[in-house]
This record gives sequence, C-alpha cells and structure tokens, in this order.
Amino acid sequence: PWNIALQTALSLLMGAVSSVTWALFGSSLRPLLTSTRMVRIFNIAMAALLLASLYPVFMDALCRNAPCRNGFPLKRKML
Repeated sequence: PWNIALQTALSLLMGAVSSVTWALFGSSLRPLLTSTRMVRIFNIAMAALLLASLYPVFMDALCRNAPCRNGFPLKRKML
C-alpha cells in the first residue's frame, strides 16, 4: 500500500507538471498563430509529427513476424 500511494503521488505530480508545461507552451504560441496561414502551417507540422511518431509502431508490427535488420524488414527470396 505505501508503493500504491507513492505511484499515485508521482502520477499526480507528473500530470500537473505536464499540464502546466502544455499550457505555457500554448500561451507562448498564441502571438505567433494570429493569421489563418500560420495556424494552417502549425497544424500541418503537428500532423506530420504525429504521423512520424507512428513509424516505430509500424516497424515493430512489421518486424514481429518477419526477420528484420535495423528496424527494416528483410526481403525474402522467392523459391
């Protein structure tokens, strides 16, 4: 039970820190995102980063059932 309390306290602390960081990041970007063009550029950049973050997931799924080298599936020779 003391370890559950410690994990709960640590999770609450990390959640509070990340929420404050996210809020400060958002408020500091507000002056930069005044035009619709800048908002669109920001949204496209965030979408690209989100898609890039999925790359390791797909590589792991590809390499789960096939031999891989450096995260890339090896091509199998056809008989």
